[in-house]
Amino acid sequence: MMSSWASAELQVQDGYVRALPPGVPVTAAFMTLINTADTDVKITGGKSNAAETLELHTHRHVNGMMSMQQVPSVDIPAKGEFAFVPGSYHIMLMNLTKPLRAGDVVTLQLHSDEQVVLDVELPVRSVVNEHAHH
Repeated sequence: MMSSWASAELQVQDGYVRALPPGVPVTAAFMTLINTADTDVKITGGKSNAAETLELHTHRHVNGMMSMQQVPSVDIPAKGEFAFVPGSYHIMLMNLTKPLRAGDVVTLQLHSDEQVVLDVELPVRSVVNEHAHH
């Protein structure tokens, strides 16, 4: 059976991975995914060349405390977009395979239930400049 959408129908905007100090075993990736297809796309996970594990996470307020929580999937609506941004949904890269420095490039492969939906290369950016545009 043919899929009703192809990876060319997902586009990445403003994507990057946080550079963190050496020895920190996790980091996060952020981007806006734009779905130009006529059907929703569900992202259920993926993998990266920079980490042993890739997980989808969000921040939740529980009893006045902010905490991170893994989510099983995110939906990018047809003709819509979904943003992974600091303080909200993000892609966790866990058990990094090497230190990531500003200027490095990380490859992510995002998956749906059935297949790979997107291969993307993201630049690694220093967190020092993360809020410079505000």
